[in-house]
Amino acid sequence: MVAKLLENSDTVPFDPGFSEHAVIFTPNIESAYNILNSIPALHQKKFQFKMFYPQLLRLVDSTIAFYLGCLLWASYISKKYKNSPRKIDGNSYLGKNVKADDALHEIDFIISYLEQFEKDCKYYMGKAKDIKPEWDEIINIYKEFLILNEFLTKAETTADIKLPDSIKDVDEKNLEKILSQIELAISSAQLEKLYEVKSIIL
Repeated sequence: MVAKLLENSDTVPFDPGFSEHAVIFTPNIESAYNILNSIPALHQKKFQFKMFYPQLLRLVDSTIAFYLGCLLWASYISKKYKNSPRKIDGNSYLGKNVKADDALHEIDFIISYLEQFEKDCKYYMGKAKDIKPEWDEIINIYKEFLILNEFLTKAETTADIKLPDSIKDVDEKNLEKILSQIELAISSAQLEKLYEVKSIIL
């Protein structure tokens, strides 16, 4: 568990375990739309989109939950260890020359796709009932977070983490709620559970 790991170490992990449960977004979306665009008849396209819809929805929801998890973890480690910073272990971006276009490629793709996804839901299914209003907020704040932190290339310790102004200050009680929910999301392999504590920071 993450809490036990933190207790027995003087460092914090760069990733508490989110990556293991992250979904591959862009190739899966492109693959689905390649199939969809190869179908000439509209009624067949509508049927195929409805078949793809649960998978598309999960891809979007899980990916943005991953980004939310990154914001929650950044909030937790930067505030929990504000007075006694810890070294961040496992940051593969540290000291690297990361280009903005490369770092933001998938995020910008998802931002663009969210608009397209809502239009497609309305066009092919006549409704977009499962679109979460918080998706836009989370992904845009995550993008701001990455830019603010120079794509984490200088995040050597928890003191180096910079949070966007839109992220709320968090007290000790809510920090523990965040950690508990992170552990639950990781242990259950359901990053979507992180939405339950989104309001603590946003």
